[in-house]
Amino acid sequence: MQVVDTLVPSNPLASIAGVPSNPSTATSAGTPNMLHLMFFALIIGIAITLIPVRVTAPLLRGLEALYEITAKIIEIIMKFAPYAVACLLFNNTARFGLDLLQALGWFVVTVLLGLSIHMFGVYSLSVYFLSRLSPIDFFRRIKTVILTAFSTSSSNATLPTALKISEENLGRTAGN
Repeated sequence: MQVVDTLVPSNPLASIAGVPSNPSTATSAGTPNMLHLMFFALIIGIAITLIPVRVTAPLLRGLEALYEITAKIIEIIMKFAPYAVACLLFNNTARFGLDLLQALGWFVVTVLLGLSIHMFGVYSLSVYFLSRLSPIDFFRRIKTVILTAFSTSSSNATLPTALKISEENLGRTAGN
């Protein structure tokens, strides 16, 4: 029964609002329960595919409009992100001194080294052997997604860009 309580929301709107349906499985107050939301979205998606398109078309158009609005909001926020990061660095440097920048610099170098090994080693081999695409061509096609991911460090901000770029730049060769 614990698995069902963990996966299935008793009230999807309460899950969005972050109101715990079961105090023993509660997340922090005000935080949406993402597992409940993903399960609810999966069930809605399955139900939509089982209903005729003429019936679900208005809902799908509304969801597509909501997606486009959300993607535009994220795009606007991302235009301000570099300024916000610069202000945050300036504030923290003024508060904690230049030693903070040195420690952050080493941290950034370490993270970038690990990510580079993963991207150019593991990921490149996976792209080549699993999809038979040239890794150089693949990375050239998804460079916008890579830049968004590195600049935001947020999968929520990167997902709309990844979906759009995948459809536009990778969709042509996906079935070939």
